[in-house]
Amino acid sequence: MPDVSQVNWVGALAAVCAVITFLMIVSGGIVTGFEAGLAVPDWPNSYGHNMLLYPLSEMVADLSDGIFYEHAHRLTGMFVGLAALTLCIMLWWGDRRSVLGLLGTIILLMVIGQGILGGLRVTGTFTMSDNPELLSPSTAMGIVHGVFGQIVLACIVLAAAIASWTWVSGPAPQVVEAAGPARFLAWVLVVSLVLQLIIGAVYRHLTSDLEYEPSRTTPILVGHIAMAALVALLAVVNGIRGWMDEQPIMRRLGLAMLLLVTLQLALGVVATVLVVQDHPDGVIPRSEVVFTSMHQANGALLLCTAVLMAAWTHRLTTAPASPERSPVVA
Repeated sequence: MPDVSQVNWVGALAAVCAVITFLMIVSGGIVTGFEAGLAVPDWPNSYGHNMLLYPLSEMVADLSDGIFYEHAHRLTGMFVGLAALTLCIMLWWGDRRSVLGLLGTIILLMVIGQGILGGLRVTGTFTMSDNPELLSPSTAMGIVHGVFGQIVLACIVLAAAIASWTWVSGPAPQVVEAAGPARFLAWVLVVSLVLQLIIGAVYRHLTSDLEYEPSRTTPILVGHIAMAALVALLAVVNGIRGWMDEQPIMRRLGLAMLLLVTLQLALGVVATVLVVQDHPDGVIPRSEVVFTSMHQANGALLLCTAVLMAAWTHRLTTAPASPERSPVVA
């Protein structure tokens, strides 16, 4: 049993890594909102410069060209990479639980993969050239990049939970009759949120792609709204279940789930109204960027909360043992 009076540096580092990753997702949402994903045409360089040495004067010269937002997102991604590398080392060296070390390794590989996906979204191929004739920006890669980033965040949040003193020194799992259904519902919510995330990412990226007409993305928006109803129902059911649990951590997660899903629905309504408006001048209103980015960021928090609820449901409950069958005597 660890000494919970000591500072849990591993858990603290995991939490910091989660915060940095969340900020990266927020910055990515802003990039997509301003349709600035291709503002810097090359990768891993930035207009021929080493990414870390790109002149600040060029980065902030004209905020309307999107270079500031895209390059800031790239720099945030580099911080996430450094944090993930440090976290992986600390989970192996500082915690000594092989499951956490393995999770840290998976997270590091996921972060590396996420960075490569982001680069391929811009270039379409492995090249350091900024020649447009050699580049083929990929909307599909942008969609995968947007979805995978939130999955990475959820995994880091899971690692932070498992590394916490609350997880390690908490009560032993209790035998609960409804443990099986509760676990099932929790993971159904997680899967549903990922599916909803995919639909939302497809819609958001395709609407920013000039090759797609708005009429072709309307069915995707309708599907996103329909899926929102199912996700909201599952979130409310899981939220109420957690709120009524006797364990404090589950009550807090249940309340957070109910608040986040309510906020998400409200943000979704506002974001939809703003997105479907025509912009004859071609200028994207800041209000649209703000609310669509908030909708995306809050969705990421909702996914993380769902993953935490599923993980803690496994940690705190166990299904009763199946009764052994008596041998049949002929």
